[in-house]
Amino acid sequence: MSFLTAETYLLPRYDPMPYAERDVPFAGKTELDDQNVEQPVFAPRTTTGGQTVDNTVVVGQKVHAKVETSSKVSVDINSIMWNHPYGGDVVRNYITNDNVGEVVKLTDVYYHPGGPSSYFNEDLEFYYTSNTPNKIGGLNATFNLVDDNGKFYYGLNASTSFYIEAPKGVSLSAARTSTNIYTNPTNAEDGLLILGDLVNPTNGMTFNATITAPSIPGIWSNIGAGEVNFLQTVATDMKRSDPGSTTQEIKSPDGKMELDTEFPYGDGKPDSNKTWTLDAGEPRKFSDPYDPLKTVDSPQIPLELNPKVDNVKRHYTTYEVDDSYVMYLMYRPNGNNENDNKGSIWIPLQQIAWTWKADASWVWSDYYSKLIWDTVSDPNAPSVPTSYTGTSVTSITDFPTWESNVKVRLKEDWQDIT
Repeated sequence: MSFLTAETYLLPRYDPMPYAERDVPFAGKTELDDQNVEQPVFAPRTTTGGQTVDNTVVVGQKVHAKVETSSKVSVDINSIMWNHPYGGDVVRNYITNDNVGEVVKLTDVYYHPGGPSSYFNEDLEFYYTSNTPNKIGGLNATFNLVDDNGKFYYGLNASTSFYIEAPKGVSLSAARTSTNIYTNPTNAEDGLLILGDLVNPTNGMTFNATITAPSIPGIWSNIGAGEVNFLQTVATDMKRSDPGSTTQEIKSPDGKMELDTEFPYGDGKPDSNKTWTLDAGEPRKFSDPYDPLKTVDSPQIPLELNPKVDNVKRHYTTYEVDDSYVMYLMYRPNGNNENDNKGSIWIPLQQIAWTWKADASWVWSDYYSKLIWDTVSDPNAPSVPTSYTGTSVTSITDFPTWESNVKVRLKEDWQDIT
């Protein structure tokens, strides 16, 4: 029966591959010869013989595998069992939009009665989110074949292997300034509590990043080209109280992380829709004088002494904020041409967790001889760091997920809690 095994093979396709200026057929079936080919086709892949354009996949690209035979037998598609792909973490999908961030695992999609490492399906689709030091990955399948006479051949095997490339030289760091209060010059009863400095314009948090896009060592191609951006999640908790017993809050539900406004996050400037593109092997740095890879955040709360609530003036003299944030550096490879990301997913590379805890009270100032907005901080509170160093996202359990957007929360009315 060895001829059946020899002529049976797995055909993964990188769906779609990134654009590369090449026109080299592979075993008569090319994955994607040039940018004019819109639909990739299946072809055998193996790491035997060293790394090439055809046997390389980048984290974030879809791998689509199926079993095929070239002899006069057919595959019993109901018998195909896939082993879990090796060579790095994988997901079936990673959904990222303004309303939902969700990791879809292979076990969420494929039938797996034998446990979480074996899947029964006609084909298998997945994305690598990381690689291993030797950069080699692949997968194996077990299946049955049937010939024209209806005879079955049981328990046959096929395998495929390929090289997995990921971004290099990745770093994320941040610098922080202090919290300040500013008073409305035309109405002293209104103010602003902000992480940052409005007098000497300084953002509260500045995030600096570096990255080098993936590439194939020693081979020119544009495999690894793509884009890089930022993503931030937040669990917000804001309260305001009056001198009596009324306290109101705006709070993320159950303390869960929500998307901070939009994704991609961009450079932190309103409505900028900033993104950074990369060619294969190209570095991007925060120190670039023309297009720095950096973003900012300056969270703030308007202070209103006498806002109208249900058309009745309230008198709020204390505001508090206790927010938790995580900023991520994200990468997504190109799709089937250099400006197309269809079929690929975003991959978080590094993260920084940080918090903003502050308060403001309407208090008497001996210096100004009047009531003003001022901070009344806890003298025993731990010191806040002024700099941060990012940590690598090493597991899909660390991927940012969310079920709602904080911008919706901030548009809602304050809710009475006492």
